[in-house]
Amino acid sequence: MGLIGVALALTFFAVNLQTPESAQCFGDYVVISNIGKPMPSVKDGDGYLLVLSKKDGKVVKKIKGLNAPKGIAKFRNFLFVADIDEVVVVDWKNLKVVKKIKIPGAKFLNDVCAGKQKVYVSDTQTNTIYSIDGKTLKVEVFLKSDRLSAPNGLFYKDGTLFVVTWGSGEVLSIGKDKKVRVIARLSGKLDGIVITDDGRIVVSDFAGGRIFVLKNGKIAKVITNFLTPADIGYCNGELFVPEFSGNVVKRIVLK
Repeated sequence: MGLIGVALALTFFAVNLQTPESAQCFGDYVVISNIGKPMPSVKDGDGYLLVLSKKDGKVVKKIKGLNAPKGIAKFRNFLFVADIDEVVVVDWKNLKVVKKIKIPGAKFLNDVCAGKQKVYVSDTQTNTIYSIDGKTLKVEVFLKSDRLSAPNGLFYKDGTLFVVTWGSGEVLSIGKDKKVRVIARLSGKLDGIVITDDGRIVVSDFAGGRIFVLKNGKIAKVITNFLTPADIGYCNGELFVPEFSGNVVKRIVLK
């Protein structure tokens, strides 16, 4: 196919979506966060989650009562969802909101990922990554640094936190020593990040309408012609791409 290509086996989720920001795959289901009116920092109460069947795209549950939900992570039997200045906790079994965790000092919580014992959440406006203890739900500042340059998407793997930046267009890694290391410098407004089963890093560029596929820190492929791709999800060789301005989630097979 070459360096620049199109997605393969493209299908769509476009039912009841309103400004979709994150699309995450958990087993047989895809969970999509919907901001509602396209005002991602306004507490207007019109945000919601949609739980869809991955097989046929049918709506299993609509979870209301959020403001502008963005990143979603599953930690044990709960979903953790970023929502402006708090993290909403949803019981995965009952698909009901059970708690809202206030994050002191937060202004624009964006993405969430699950580690072994903690959940991590980025605040794009304050250059901060917070951690939430999985047992006590205690909130701490994991790292606050201008070097994060408006951190957006997060992904945790093997003790390392991977971050993409909205400000500098970089892919970063943060180890246990909390040192920030640059994996790749890309262009655009980077939003989502996932790591595939074979170790490739996949990153969405919201402004450029592109998906970068990195191998060993270098661009292996660029998939184009997306409309504002936001917080991407991945499982079993499939990528889920929410188009923020298009009110659709695209599902593609990565080759």
